[in-house]
Amino acid sequence: MHNYTKLKNFNITKRKDKIKMAEIKYEITKELGVMSENAKGWKIELNMVSWNDNPPKYDIRNWSPDRERMGKGITLTEEEMEALVKLYAARDEEDEFE
Repeated sequence: MHNYTKLKNFNITKRKDKIKMAEIKYEITKELGVMSENAKGWKIELNMVSWNDNPPKYDIRNWSPDRERMGKGITLTEEEMEALVKLYAARDEEDEFE
């Protein structure tokens, strides 16, 4: 199990010829599992992540093989994750992918 803490720059405001960047701090506090991996080694992972020193949330997102880069993702609170699991469990079998 690895404990990752990184600082990344994200675009938050744009001016005519200047872009102001803000630092975003994150820490993977718990690795819950890999959901899939593509041919280039990027993985969609479910982790517990603390963003900007806030309490950890469930986080589903793409990560590069070295975890230096990340793709778009979604963060969920405990309550949102419980709702997602209930919705998934209650789906009709005919709603499944072929």
